[in-house]
Amino acid sequence: MNSIWNDYKEDLLEKEYLDAEEIFIAVFSETYRHTSPNAKLFTDLYNWYTCGIEDGMYQFFEFEYRTIDSLSDLGRVIKTYLGDSAYDCFQKCITTLMPLVYSDSPDSAAIDEISESMDEFFTKNEKALLHGIKIYLLEEGDKIAAEIGW
Repeated sequence: MNSIWNDYKEDLLEKEYLDAEEIFIAVFSETYRHTSPNAKLFTDLYNWYTCGIEDGMYQFFEFEYRTIDSLSDLGRVIKTYLGDSAYDCFQKCITTLMPLVYSDSPDSAAIDEISESMDEFFTKNEKALLHGIKIYLLEEGDKIAAEIGW
């Protein structure tokens, strides 16, 4: 583990999760360029969070490299670190929202209803989600750092 990750990790330990977002973005900016398993997983996790916060959840699924396995891995991370409610939201994205969005005749009213409930979830749970991302990064950051050369 080199000094880049050591510095970020030290800062992360000292910061509240709301103040740690600059660290998440720095790690995301680097992991985004890598295809190793842990780097991709952090990229997906942070991307899922930001798409939800920015009301663009459908954009999350537009990346071609997502597979059933990568979504399953992400689901496990969300359930473990962000909690059951976040996992339920994730499942709703996959099983309900995405089929509606990519349908030959999308049901706009149903899409809007689901999107609004997700917006509400992300707004109400932003602190908890960021806290979960912080814990994930603290626990898995050494592996991520090794994969990206930090």
